[in-house]
Amino acid sequence: MAKGLSDCLPFGCGAGGKLFGYSWMQKRKLAKWSEMVEKGLKPVFVMMKPQEHWHLMRTLASSVESGPFNLKEIGDNFSVDIEKPLKPVMDQWIKAGLLEKSGEVYSPTVAGQFWYVTMAQLATEALTMAIAKEDSFKADPITQSVYSPNQAEAWLKTINKREE
Repeated sequence: MAKGLSDCLPFGCGAGGKLFGYSWMQKRKLAKWSEMVEKGLKPVFVMMKPQEHWHLMRTLASSVESGPFNLKEIGDNFSVDIEKPLKPVMDQWIKAGLLEKSGEVYSPTVAGQFWYVTMAQLATEALTMAIAKEDSFKADPITQSVYSPNQAEAWLKTINKREE
């Protein structure tokens, strides 16, 4: 649910949250966090604005994580064909025993329920790269992803610099 479309306000040291697509984290060191709170300051140390198509990517990730999901229905809600670009990924997951398909609905197997977080990440990255190839948004496809490893790396670099 927290990775879905619901807003999530962070409470406490090191907490992360999101509101209207904006994501942020609070100070991770308790002493610094407490000091800022006592001074009446917001203990936010990193904030990221929403990327293009963030709503679609969150919907896809949330759907894969909560399963079962229907790619046609998700795509139709955003007027984007996500079935075609994700078909090779879904076929691979069916072959690997992570998903089963009935009609247009994909359902995770027991193994798929274990790997759902990784599957959500890979699905959003695959779709991001496919959309980028169509030039519907002109940014580095990896950094556009909701769960991009580059995004996490950038956050960690920012965290480490600010906490020094």
